[in-house]
Amino acid sequence: MLIASTLPIVWKAVNKTYIATQKMNSADADYIVFFRVQLEDENGKLYSAITHIAKVKSCNNNAPLKDFFEKNRDLLEFSKEKGKGWEKHEYHKEYYFEELKELPKSIRCRKGDGKRCQVKLYTTLEELNKANYLGDIKTISQLEKITSDRRKNGEMSDNISS
Repeated sequence: MLIASTLPIVWKAVNKTYIATQKMNSADADYIVFFRVQLEDENGKLYSAITHIAKVKSCNNNAPLKDFFEKNRDLLEFSKEKGKGWEKHEYHKEYYFEELKELPKSIRCRKGDGKRCQVKLYTTLEELNKANYLGDIKTISQLEKITSDRRKNGEMSDNISS
């Protein structure tokens, strides 16, 4: 599962095209969850949270960016205006999905979660379901280290005895 940070203008494109994008050679994913930034609560206070999930049906690691920008001209203008530099790349990775589902509860980013809220993360559905805050989510590499440490300490066995 990929956790993708999503600006409001990018979220608009995701909803319109049912395509999420990342840099070329990003890992494949069965699911993408969207960490939406610059959301506004009922009091007008800004916050960020994971709000939606989508099952990936396919992806293209060599999708031409010019085709994407033809469908999403506002993103091209945003990139140029804000100095993002997205238009400088010829290709990117596109993840295609059929529907977006809102999560039963959003997973907010709290103070102290820091830069973790600004990068893509890979995790499991189980970790996502357990989390109340983004900082609670363990990445795949963290989960692998925990499993490895448990095996070293004799807490787990690879052998199944009958």
